[in-house]
Amino acid sequence: MHNTDRKKSLGANRWGGAPSSTMKTPTRPRFTFGGTQINSTSKNDYGAGQPRFSMGTAVPASARRASLFRSITSNFKDTRPISTKECQNEMIRKVYDFLLEHDGENCLMERVIRSPTKQDFIIMFESIYQHLNPDFQLKNVTEEVTLILRELGYPTAIKPSTMQTIGASHTWPTLLAALTWMIDVVNVKNSLQDQGGQQLLLGGDDSSGTLKAYKYSWLNAGFKEYVQNRDAINNENFFDAKIRALRNWYEQQEDFDSQQQTIQATLDQLREDCAELEADKGSVDRIREDISRLDDDIKKATEYKEETEDDVDQLNAELNAVEVETAKVVKEAKEYRCRVADLHAAIKAQEEKEGLSDRDARALVAEVEESSLTVRKLKAELEDLCKQHWLEVPKCRKALAEQQDIFRKLMLDIRNLHMSVLQENISIAEETPQDARALLSAVLNDAKTFLAETESHFLQRKQDLEQLIRQHTYQTEEIKQNNAVESRVLRDQQREQSRAERQRKYERDEWEKDVIAAEADI
Repeated sequence: MHNTDRKKSLGANRWGGAPSSTMKTPTRPRFTFGGTQINSTSKNDYGAGQPRFSMGTAVPASARRASLFRSITSNFKDTRPISTKECQNEMIRKVYDFLLEHDGENCLMERVIRSPTKQDFIIMFESIYQHLNPDFQLKNVTEEVTLILRELGYPTAIKPSTMQTIGASHTWPTLLAALTWMIDVVNVKNSLQDQGGQQLLLGGDDSSGTLKAYKYSWLNAGFKEYVQNRDAINNENFFDAKIRALRNWYEQQEDFDSQQQTIQATLDQLREDCAELEADKGSVDRIREDISRLDDDIKKATEYKEETEDDVDQLNAELNAVEVETAKVVKEAKEYRCRVADLHAAIKAQEEKEGLSDRDARALVAEVEESSLTVRKLKAELEDLCKQHWLEVPKCRKALAEQQDIFRKLMLDIRNLHMSVLQENISIAEETPQDARALLSAVLNDAKTFLAETESHFLQRKQDLEQLIRQHTYQTEEIKQNNAVESRVLRDQQREQSRAERQRKYERDEWEKDVIAAEADI
C-alpha cells in the first residue's frame, strides 16, 4: 500500500525503538540506571564539548514538574488558526501531498479530503499511522483514534463526540489538524531512522554530539519505563532517583579545566566569527545592487518571453495556414501521381501490345530529359521564390502596419466628417484587421460602404443647399423688384414735394413783393 520501507514491529515504542546498529560505539563502559544503559565517552573526549547539565539541586521535588510527559487530562489550547480557510487549505494540501507521495494514484482526491466520510477518514488515518505501525488496522474509530493520539503525545485532547461527526464543518478542522501533526511525526521518525537522523541526534565526534546522546538515551530510558508502567509516572519521586543517579554519574565524568579551556576556545572562535561578520558588512550594498540588477534582468527576460510567445503564436497561425496549403498541394500531387501511374500503366500495356519504334523511344527519352530539366528549373525558381518570400515578409509586415495606420486614420476621418458636417455619430469598429486579407475586405466593404454613404449624404446635402440657394435667390429678386417699385414711388413723391416747395417759395416771393409794394404805397 505504501512506497516506504517500514519495520514489521515497533513494539511498545511507536517511534521505532532503540537506535539501529549503525549508531556510534561508546569508548567507555556504559552507565546503567533504571534498567537502561547510557552511552558514554572518555573524560578527555568530553573536554572539547559544551557546558554540563544543570539539574537544579536546590529546587525541591514539590516545586519541579512531576513528569516530562504531558498529562492525559491536561488542557492545552491549540494556538494554530485551524478555523481559517487559509490554514485549512494548507493542511488539506499537506495531507494530499503526503498521501500522493506514498500511495500514488490510489490516494484520495483533494475534494474528498475537504469533506470526507467516516470511511475516508479511516483510510487516511490508517495510511498515515501505518508508517509508525505497519500492521495497524483501525477497528473502533471512536476509541482507538483518541487513544493513539494521546500515546503519541498530541498536545490537544480530542473529545469522543468529535469522532461521532467526522466530516462536519465544526469538527473536521480539529481532526485535520491532528492528521497534519501525525504527518510531521512520521517525517521526524523517517528522518531519525537513517544515518542523517543519527548525525542529527549525536552530532559529530565533539562533545556536543555526546551531550545529545546523553539527553536522548536518558529520555529514551525514561520513556521506555513510562510505557512499561504508566502508573509509575503519578509518583512524585519517579524522576528524582534517576536525576540523582544521572547527576552523580555525570559529576564523576566532569573535567572542569578542560571545560574552561573549551569555553575559552569557543569564545575566541565566536570573536573571530564576529570579526568576519563585521568585515562582510561592506558587501551588503553590493549584494543588494546585484539583487536589484537581477530583478531588472528577470523583468526584461519575462517581457522578452511574452514577446517570444506572441511571435510563436503568430508563427503557429502562419504555420497552420501553410500546412493547410501544403495539404492541398499534397492532395494535388497525389492526384497527379495517380494520373502518372495510369499513364505508365497505359504505356506499359501499349508496349506489351504494340511496342515502340526506335524513333518514338528516342523522342520519349528526349521528352523525359526535357521534363527533368524543366523540373530542375522549376525547383530552382521555387527556391528563389522562397528566398524572395523570406526577404519580403518583413517588408510586407511593415507595409501592412502602414496600411493599417492609414486605414485607422481614414475611418477616424470619416467619423469626424460625419460628426462635423452631418452632426451624426456612426458606429465604426475600433479593432484594426490583423492580416492583409481582412484589411482588404475591410477596405472594400466597410470603408467603401462608409464612403458611399458619406458621398450620398453629401450629394443630398448639396441638393438641399442648392434648393435653399435658389429659394433665397428668388426671394432676393422679389425683394429687389419691390425695392425698385418703392424707389420709383419715393422718387415721384420727392418730385411732387420739390415742385410744391418751389410753388410755395414762388408764392412767398410774390407775397413779399406785394407786401413791399403795399408798404411803399402806404
